[in-house]
Amino acid sequence: MLEAQNITCANFSLLSSQQDTSNANSYWFNVQNTAKASDMANYPYVSAVLDCNGDTVAKGNMYYFGQFGQTTQAYPVTLTSKGNINCYPQTILFVFNYNDGRKDTCKLSFNASSSNAFDVNQKCISLSNNPAQSSVNILAQPDLIGEAYTVFDALGQLISRGILTAEISKLDMTSLSSGLYYLFLNKSPNHALKLIKE
Repeated sequence: MLEAQNITCANFSLLSSQQDTSNANSYWFNVQNTAKASDMANYPYVSAVLDCNGDTVAKGNMYYFGQFGQTTQAYPVTLTSKGNINCYPQTILFVFNYNDGRKDTCKLSFNASSSNAFDVNQKCISLSNNPAQSSVNILAQPDLIGEAYTVFDALGQLISRGILTAEISKLDMTSLSSGLYYLFLNKSPNHALKLIKE
């Protein structure tokens, strides 16, 4: 029997959100579960979405039976008439159940930087050549060299991993389809830089 007892809120990250293509009042929030692949969170869902001012901008209901570890899953929500869904950071209340019936509620945040830079413990990382057709440069302060990064698409699917090897690291995007991507430093998983492939 699969158990959720080995899963905690620390196993979940909010990767991104996007508007539903067929319903302007619906959004999908992509949640990553880093627990062991054999562990499952039972009956997970996003109960509420809070904007940067703490207003409840969307609500959700149970949608899936479960989410296994080492997966990313998109959860639907419906907009309320309050707040601004585009006011970052976005915070979700993510609920899941244990096999013994107990519930846990996780508060997960995501800050999609609309600029090309953010600080990690007062150390700046930024992008150049963005939007790009073939590659972008990741510009990092010397203290960030050796840090791991990941790139996800707008649906929360892992696209690539890498290590910052210099103050300027080249990220090849030639094999990617046109669209929106997110770059995360592993040490700062709640902040992302938007990458645009033309």
